[in-house]
Amino acid sequence: MAWVLRFTAGNAHIAGFLMRFARYCPTLLRDPYLLVLLVVHFVSIVAAIYFGRLSLRVLTGADKFSAWTALLVLYMSYFNLVVGYDIFMMPYDVLSLAFFSVAVWLVLSQRYLWLLPLVAVEELNRDTAFFIPIFLFFYTWFHRQHTSRQQWTRTLAIIVAQFVICSLITVWILQQFRSNALAVDLHNRWFGIQIKPNLRSLVKPPQWPLFLSLFGFSVPLFITRFQSVGNRRLACATAAIMLTWLAVSLMIGSIVEIRIFNELTAFLMPCIGLILWNEWVLPAEKYRQLAAK
Repeated sequence: MAWVLRFTAGNAHIAGFLMRFARYCPTLLRDPYLLVLLVVHFVSIVAAIYFGRLSLRVLTGADKFSAWTALLVLYMSYFNLVVGYDIFMMPYDVLSLAFFSVAVWLVLSQRYLWLLPLVAVEELNRDTAFFIPIFLFFYTWFHRQHTSRQQWTRTLAIIVAQFVICSLITVWILQQFRSNALAVDLHNRWFGIQIKPNLRSLVKPPQWPLFLSLFGFSVPLFITRFQSVGNRRLACATAAIMLTWLAVSLMIGSIVEIRIFNELTAFLMPCIGLILWNEWVLPAEKYRQLAAK
């Protein structure tokens, strides 16, 4: 996003053009940089919904159901990014969700090679790109009894390649900013250890409604109706990636800043969609067929 902003709002000629449109925006948005972020966020959330729809279509084969249920991305993002936040606060959050939604569709449709350029771009956007190959590993692992040795080896090679790409880009980024001063809460240029403050946050009852509101209060539904997901491979991989994300966030993140979990929407939304599909849509369809007879 730094490059995008530099070549758009940071360009004197383009900035003047953008200001012609920015003046019609609310007062707080009359800035070419914020206008660019507005456009990027809009395109990103539409892309996240669209690829979420494609993922549901792969899982259910139902076009209309997939089109409507994919709007859960918007619902979950509202709680993760808007409630209590200014959505323009971080330029990479919504964009990162879009990349993860594409990644989930690529995994579900078995287009694994396309993950290589995707993680490269996402790593330039946000270092959570490392979780994409981790999800692919879990997704393959929970299906290992039905996976040939050749398929497993090929998938493992793609997973390793993704980690290598992410690592090289991360090292390059750190090299570019090696002269920057360290933040006071960082032990190194990678991260700061946040376990103690996070554990203190977890035991404070006033914080519990905040954690419960994650993904629009849908996590309890995922837990209590886990078997109703139907697709054991996806359900187990999603549970595994969520637990892994939580463990990492407890160590190096600030869990009260719940936007750090936003990319998990790309994994959780298809699972919630399948719960609705298996518990409501399919039974209703069977009932209509019986009634017709």
